[in-house]
Amino acid sequence: MLSIVNSKEPLAAETPSINLSIAELTGKQFPLSKNKWNLRTGATSLLAPGSMVADEYREFAQRLEESFQIVWQEKQPSQSFGNQPVTVTLNDSKQVEVTFAEDLWVDGNSKSENNLTTYTVNHAILKQDVTRLAIAEFAGAGENLNLKIVDLAAKSDVLQTKFRVKFRARDNFGGFSDYKTVYTGDVPSEFVTRDYNRFILALGKLKIPEDALSPGTNVDIEVIATRSLGERSAKQTINWQSAIRKPK
Repeated sequence: MLSIVNSKEPLAAETPSINLSIAELTGKQFPLSKNKWNLRTGATSLLAPGSMVADEYREFAQRLEESFQIVWQEKQPSQSFGNQPVTVTLNDSKQVEVTFAEDLWVDGNSKSENNLTTYTVNHAILKQDVTRLAIAEFAGAGENLNLKIVDLAAKSDVLQTKFRVKFRARDNFGGFSDYKTVYTGDVPSEFVTRDYNRFILALGKLKIPEDALSPGTNVDIEVIATRSLGERSAKQTINWQSAIRKPK
């Protein structure tokens, strides 16, 4: 494509994008630059008759320059995520786009002032730490039946967590095929208690038939936890089989 620059000076080299680790980016300023072009048609009319050139051409419009920095507010040091790549790109609107690796979940915000874009990282979590929930205790009976879940990665103060439950039950004399689904649905927030990195699901408060909550009943429980941070979310399925025991 024909490129036209209405200047006697050659265009300076540009650095529209950088790709560095999150540890390398933190605490430093990086200059970004981009030569902006306008696409036009009518190239043949600009040249002598008989010239062989595509009719579409680009004309230099302006040079864009912006510096970028990351401010780290996450409790864990950025070195903990040292190998996670970050791509920083200056677009034609002079906005800086920040793209983190799929394996790193980030909650942050960006602001631009005096040709400096600052991206503040409030929270950062490795994706592998999002789905580390496990059953800690199954106790109680009747309306006091509770399922306790622990977050082994200790990230529940940052992540939003919602639970969905499939509750199946059978009596002591039935075979495996006799399990019957008695409840499928979300666990309302009023029936979920969080204590730091532990969740208590008040299963006995759900609309489950009373006989399915009584001591001696065998249950098969499927819990689907949806955890989110910013625009990212992931699901984890936890299965539990046990018999409801008579409270001591």
